[in-house]
Amino acid sequence: MSTAKPKLYYFGVRGRGELIRLVFAAGKIDFEDIRLTKEQWAEQKKNSPTGVMPFVDTGDKSKGLLAQSGAIARYYAKKAGLMGSNDWEYYLVERAMCQLDDIFMELVKFMMAPEDKKPDLLKEFQAEKGPKLLSGLVDFLKQAGGQYFAGKSLSLADLGCLNILDSLANMPDLLAKYPELTELKKRVLAGNAKLAEYIKNRPVTPM
Repeated sequence: MSTAKPKLYYFGVRGRGELIRLVFAAGKIDFEDIRLTKEQWAEQKKNSPTGVMPFVDTGDKSKGLLAQSGAIARYYAKKAGLMGSNDWEYYLVERAMCQLDDIFMELVKFMMAPEDKKPDLLKEFQAEKGPKLLSGLVDFLKQAGGQYFAGKSLSLADLGCLNILDSLANMPDLLAKYPELTELKKRVLAGNAKLAEYIKNRPVTPM
């Protein structure tokens, strides 16, 4: 059985790599956080199994390189006991993750839009799409008992929510309408010292 530390390759931003980093931190999985510049990525691209990042070198010859950010996050979350303790909790985790992915894709759409389109997209997100998606998250949290998305234990979904809230930090008026989510973030950080330490010390990036 390999004891090598996994190596995460991604750019020096949060983006699609941050959830994996949060899983490693919360799951107490020691890893190498390799943050590449565009120039370094041009050299490393040939090593990626799909030609994109993030990817993880497991250090295990039988597994090799892992691709696709969502699959990587779920793989290590399962190893760390962060995918629920039964089939129902697994569903609750995935339900919240799908909602979070919808939010993430809205943010990606905004980031990739031409500058002249961004004001209208931001207005639409804050007035319509954001409230609908965030309200849905609150409903999911309440249906699971109000403590965590999968019930009484930390899961990948809670880490995903924390990650999305960080991405929405420049929309305080919107987030203020959903105190249940900001309280969840506080609860997650208070209950996991390793995760809180990682977030406190991670590089400050625009996204």
